[in-house]
Amino acid sequence: MVYIVVLIEGILIIGSFSYLGAYTEFLFKFNYLAIGLTLTAFGAGAVITGRLVGKIVPKIGRKNTLSLGLVSAMIADTIFSIAKIHPVILIAGVAFLGVGFMLAHSSLLTIATEFAKAARGTAMSLVAFCFMGGGGIGTAIGGKVISAIGYAHFYILFGILLLGLLLMARLAVREARVSGQS
Repeated sequence: MVYIVVLIEGILIIGSFSYLGAYTEFLFKFNYLAIGLTLTAFGAGAVITGRLVGKIVPKIGRKNTLSLGLVSAMIADTIFSIAKIHPVILIAGVAFLGVGFMLAHSSLLTIATEFAKAARGTAMSLVAFCFMGGGGIGTAIGGKVISAIGYAHFYILFGILLLGLLLMARLAVREARVSGQS
């Protein structure tokens, strides 16, 4: 179940990220440099959160950290749907997506390796395969969805799907019986 959550996480988070450059150009007619700088907010959000996640997990637990990450990604997708208001709003959404990625993915990776202690390398490989495979699927689906309903509705749809993933993830973590984590 955890690997299915990781697959869907890849579909929704990488799928969302994959079109941000094109969406930025569509909204604001930015050049490649400005688009690249805008997307750097994802990395900044992920790096800063990566430095803090070790302090967050002991305070709120692994399952709540995972949930916070998926909520952050939902907020990001919601922000993207209204981003045409101002570029700073889009940049904030990109940063939220980076935060969401780091909180959710690091939690899922840890959970997967904890219940597969005898085969941590295999568990990590399966997580990477599911996440990146999901990202490819999410990008393919995203292109079709954007062509059919547009960018804003695509991000609304992926945000709603992240809510479903949040519920699924909370059940998966309960089933995984992560040692000492709630």
